[in-house]
Amino acid sequence: MIRIIAIAMLAMLTSAACKSKQNTAAQNGDSVSESTKTTMADTIPSIQVDPEFTPPRENDLFTINKVWMEGDQLVINVSYSGGCEDHDFSLHSNGMYMKSMPPKLNILLVHNANGDACRSLLERTYRFDMATAKYPNDQYGKLMLRLDGWKEEIVYEY
Repeated sequence: MIRIIAIAMLAMLTSAACKSKQNTAAQNGDSVSESTKTTMADTIPSIQVDPEFTPPRENDLFTINKVWMEGDQLVINVSYSGGCEDHDFSLHSNGMYMKSMPPKLNILLVHNANGDACRSLLERTYRFDMATAKYPNDQYGKLMLRLDGWKEEIVYEY
């Protein structure tokens, strides 16, 4: 019985520590909500296309829930655990288009949890500008995106 009470108290303290850190960040004017990162139109990050890109050895865990295109923006809804630290998501490609009609491009969503050990289940939606990934001298006006961790190809029409 004492063991159960001790475990319950430890869980409450851990939860309080996460909330305390969030409250401190809010008092300091720091960003607490990651969803605000995607609401400002002028801060939408672009896909990073780099021929030298190699996937990181460790990519923090997340689940892709839904993916869709809105104009030149790829919108990705993800779930992950955390709640005490800001999480960073970035979209990458090595720019190696597959020879097909229309062309295809592999892309990778990279997640950095910044060491967040909290266990709240979070769901966020991120937007990425895909304009720099358009196929050069494209006569098709269409690119098929193959997102690692997502079962379906994404049609990017431009």
